[in-house]
Amino acid sequence: MNLCIDVGNTSIKYHLFENDMFIRSFVNHFEWHDYNIKRAILSVVGPEPQSVISILKTKQIPYLFVHSKIKLPFQMQYKTPESLGADRIALVAGALKNYKPPLMIIDVGTCITYDYVNENLQYPGGAISPGLMTRFKSLNQYTDKLPLLNIPREIPPIVGGNTIESINSGVVNGVINEIKGFINSWKQNYPDAKVILTGGDASFLHSSLKNMIFAIHNNLLAEGLNYLLKINTSNE
Repeated sequence: MNLCIDVGNTSIKYHLFENDMFIRSFVNHFEWHDYNIKRAILSVVGPEPQSVISILKTKQIPYLFVHSKIKLPFQMQYKTPESLGADRIALVAGALKNYKPPLMIIDVGTCITYDYVNENLQYPGGAISPGLMTRFKSLNQYTDKLPLLNIPREIPPIVGGNTIESINSGVVNGVINEIKGFINSWKQNYPDAKVILTGGDASFLHSSLKNMIFAIHNNLLAEGLNYLLKINTSNE
């Protein structure tokens, strides 16, 4: 059984696979003794999780980190590959496992990442911007009077009738129009690219973007990790 560990900005997610079959996921807690883990892979965007690494070593589970120098299913053309986030590498890998390129992968979470891979499996890069909750927090932290809000249950109207409604409109509709703008701009240069939407806020935003999206794929990063683990341990 493969264990794919996604160490993000706000949580640690554990994803179990039996070969290519997804089994289940856990957030921030994993019962190690319940599963026979053969190998593991870690995507880490911040500090390495020393407690997790210690368990892997104690249990003698072979593991590898995602970075630009492992075997990849695409040709790296990013100018600073050593700085490319492990999550973005895994997302591109997951997209290529499931869809025929050219592809645009949009991941909406703590950050919003945009990644492109062309029909020749070349990855030149993409873009990064703040996610929904990051924008809500920044308005609260960098102003004196604006409250901290959570993501609303529904897409708000464009015109907010009070401060809370105005914040919701500015943040949510701002993100929606940003994503639409990126898609429209990229389509001018890459008209054949399929747009794949993923990430924690993908389901919330999908209804406002569905006419521009080829697919919504909630488990893309986990599948990308498992795919990377498979191609990097295929000779074992």
